[in-house]
Amino acid sequence: MYRKDRLTRGGGVCLLLSTALASFATPVIIPNLYESLDIVAVDLLVDRIKTRLILIYRPPNFSLDPTKDELLTAALGSLLPSSSRAIILGDFNLPHINWNALNFSSNYTSANLLDFLSNSALHQIVDFPTRDSNILDLIFVTDPLAVANVHVAPPISTSDRNSITLNFHFGDMNGCKGTNSSIGSFETHTNYSYDYKLADWSSSDYYLQNIDWSFAFAFCKSVDDYWKNFHSLLINGLDQFVPRRPIVNATKSKKNSKYPNSIRRLLSKKATAWKLWSRFKTVTLKNNYKKLVNLGKSAIDCFVKSNEEELISQGNLGSFYKYVNSKTSVRSGIPPLCDIHGTAKTSDCEKAELLNSFFSSVFTKDNNYLPPLATSVPPNHPFIGVCSTPLLISKAISKLKNSAAAGSDLLPECFIRNYLML
Repeated sequence: MYRKDRLTRGGGVCLLLSTALASFATPVIIPNLYESLDIVAVDLLVDRIKTRLILIYRPPNFSLDPTKDELLTAALGSLLPSSSRAIILGDFNLPHINWNALNFSSNYTSANLLDFLSNSALHQIVDFPTRDSNILDLIFVTDPLAVANVHVAPPISTSDRNSITLNFHFGDMNGCKGTNSSIGSFETHTNYSYDYKLADWSSSDYYLQNIDWSFAFAFCKSVDDYWKNFHSLLINGLDQFVPRRPIVNATKSKKNSKYPNSIRRLLSKKATAWKLWSRFKTVTLKNNYKKLVNLGKSAIDCFVKSNEEELISQGNLGSFYKYVNSKTSVRSGIPPLCDIHGTAKTSDCEKAELLNSFFSSVFTKDNNYLPPLATSVPPNHPFIGVCSTPLLISKAISKLKNSAAAGSDLLPECFIRNYLML
C-alpha cells in the first residue's frame, strides 16, 4: 500500500498492489515542490521492463485557480519517465472534455491539460461515464498496446463513482518468461489436500502389515537410505487410502463466498440494479440501486459484527489471533535491489547473491582461533547409548495431537496416530 494523506478532512490518494506485484514495486520520491498535491508514484520492474504508476486526485476547485493546474501539470511532467512506460490514473474532475473528439469548452484548465497530453504522447483510454453522464476518472498510458479489456464495473460499496477494470501487461510483450503481470486478470491455481476424515484406516493397516520390510530395507546402506524407503512407502499408502480434494484459489469467483446466502442474494440484486440503472439512467432505478447499496452495506456490517462478537464470547485465544492476523498480515516479497553499479536485480537468484554478498562483507572474519570451552560432562564418563523400544515409541505416538497439519516430511500427526498405531 502506497498513500498520500492530507492533514485536513477529505482528499488523499492510496495505491493498493496485490502481493503478486508488491515484490516488483519501488516507491518514487515526490519532490517537496509538489507536497500540496494529492499524488503518489510507484515503479514496477517486471521482466526487466519498468513501468511507472502515477495516481493523482485533482479537486474540483483547481478549475478556479489556473496556478494549481500549472503545478499539477508540472508535477506530472517531472514524474513522467522519458525511457519507460507510464500509467497515470485518478480522479481528474474534468467533465468538460470530449475525449473521443479531444475538444473542450473554452476554459483554461482543459486546454492546459490537453496541451500536456499532446506533448507527452499520452493516450486516454476511458471512454464511458464514471459518474452519472460525466467521465471524471481517467487513465492515461504511454503504451496503448499493453492495455486490453477496459470495462466499467459497479461502484465499490457506497461510492458514487463507477469502477474501472482493465488488463495491463507489465512485462516484456515479446518475452517468453510467462510472468503473470496483468491488472484485472484472475488465474486459477489447483492444489490438493488430504481429507483425513474420510481416510480408510483399516485398509491402510492391512497395507502396512503386508509390506515385506526385510526386502524394503535389503539394499539400504545408510540411515538416509532407510528413511527414504520407509518414507516413500508411507506416502504411497497415504495416496492410496486417504482421499484428496482439490483446493481452487480463484479470487474473483470467491469474493462473496464468505457471506451467507441472504447477503449474497442482496449483493446479486445490487449488481442487477446497477446494470439496469447504467443502461436506462432513470431516477427510479438510481434510487433503487442506492437503496440496495445501503441495505447491502448494513447487512455486511451486521454480519461482521455478529461474527466478531461470537469470536470474543468463545474465549478461544488461538481463533482470536488467527482472525486478527488475517486482517493485518501482509505477505510481501523483496523489491528489486541495485548493486554497487546501480544495476537493478529482479530475479530471486540475483537478489539472493546480492544479499549474500552484502551480508558476508559485514560479517566478522574467522581468525581460526578456538577459545577453550569448559565441558559439562566428565571426560571419563562412558556413553551408554540411546534406548529405544517399541513400547516407548508407542507411548510417544499416543501423546501426539490429532492434527492434520503436516510438517516437512508431509506426514501430519493424525496420520501417524491412526496409521502407525498397529
